[in-house]
Amino acid sequence: MLEFFEYSYTMYGIHKLGGLFLWTRKFIEKSIGIFIKRKINMDEEMIKRFIDACNDSKKITELMPPLPKGIRPRHIHILDSIVILRNRMDLVRVSDVSERLNVTMPSITLLVNDLEKKGCLIKQTSPEDKRAYSLVLTELGELYYRMYIKGYHGWLSERFDEVSEEDMKTTIRTIYKVYEVMKRCSPAIIEEDGSVRLLAE
Repeated sequence: MLEFFEYSYTMYGIHKLGGLFLWTRKFIEKSIGIFIKRKINMDEEMIKRFIDACNDSKKITELMPPLPKGIRPRHIHILDSIVILRNRMDLVRVSDVSERLNVTMPSITLLVNDLEKKGCLIKQTSPEDKRAYSLVLTELGELYYRMYIKGYHGWLSERFDEVSEEDMKTTIRTIYKVYEVMKRCSPAIIEEDGSVRLLAE
């Protein structure tokens, strides 16, 4: 935008005697100063509004139906991924789920073992290779998928007619983009004088 003002000065910074336009350098510089000041204030205000929106977004998850005792959203993501993957391949391995969710193998392994203990899935040995096994949902796992993915998500999608698909995509994209920025800015320490520095510095 600063370049725009410089361009404007170049194009219109001509004194037209008795004309309708009188663009002086002083006026342009003053305009730039006002713009920069407003831009800084707007950015700070926008950050405040975004943080407030993030706090409000927590309330959205609180409005969702409670999950069964001991079941977390990540467990549901695993069940959902297994269903999606089993429609594409014969053998659903831990590595397949890890790749799809972009989560490390150790983390997925812990969640899978947890779901196995809770009776939501089993590790079914492959007939062709006894060393390999596929993740298969039990009746309980299928029930959770039917309730919390197929049922609730489907029901919710019918009530989002006030939100356009483009708005939803923009929101998702923005949240992930800001999350990546925040990860690079954390952990941070705020000094008493208001200055901020990363803990790693």
